[in-house]
Amino acid sequence: MMGRYVLPWFGGGPAVWTNCLLFFQVLLLAGYAYAHWLGTRRSARLQGSLHMALLAASLKNAELLQELHENGLQDGLTGCFNRTHAIDSLDIELKRARRTKRPLSVLMFDLDSFKLINDRHGHLCGDAVLASVGDRMRGATRAGDLKCRYGGDEFIVLLPETPAKGAFEVAERIRNAINTRPLELGSHRLQSSVSIGIATFPEDGASLDALAAHADRAMYAAKQAGRNRSVKFRAAA
Repeated sequence: MMGRYVLPWFGGGPAVWTNCLLFFQVLLLAGYAYAHWLGTRRSARLQGSLHMALLAASLKNAELLQELHENGLQDGLTGCFNRTHAIDSLDIELKRARRTKRPLSVLMFDLDSFKLINDRHGHLCGDAVLASVGDRMRGATRAGDLKCRYGGDEFIVLLPETPAKGAFEVAERIRNAINTRPLELGSHRLQSSVSIGIATFPEDGASLDALAAHADRAMYAAKQAGRNRSVKFRAAA
């Protein structure tokens, strides 16, 4: 009687308890199937979450490695590339210029009377001037031009696929960007200028050392001619 009251839809007689048992077996199997399905979904979600977490961590690590790599190549004060990267890049660009038979120009310059700025106003002001040079140089050059701090107050700019005439125009833009606007530092108004030497492949040298040396000689020729100017290298007659 109890089976009939609990599960009246099974009918009476001896089949009541058999039907009841079958019902609970089906219910139990359905429960197992649902639990398995739910566990599979949760497992898939968990695996998906783990995959996303691992992907995010990998991307973050890649970004950190790239940042460390770039920081190792950059000068922290000016934001330009450092001397090591300048030499490596000049070697790469020179090989490309030889292979493609295209020109490559090198600008080398330093600040006129930079020591006087440090002596009069202190090294913090000198650092601010160097930082402003890096900023103004980036504004006066193209994205593909490689800007590097060669050491101290000396800078070098690599101009791929640029002949001497185009290099002179870039040099003048840099010189004017630095010279025409004084740097305001509190009560100090610092006027800076640069002397720029220009050397171009292939006419001014076919090797890394020759191009760098000839750009350096042209820079000192600019200083001897009165400073605050751009001078193209000329071989001695």
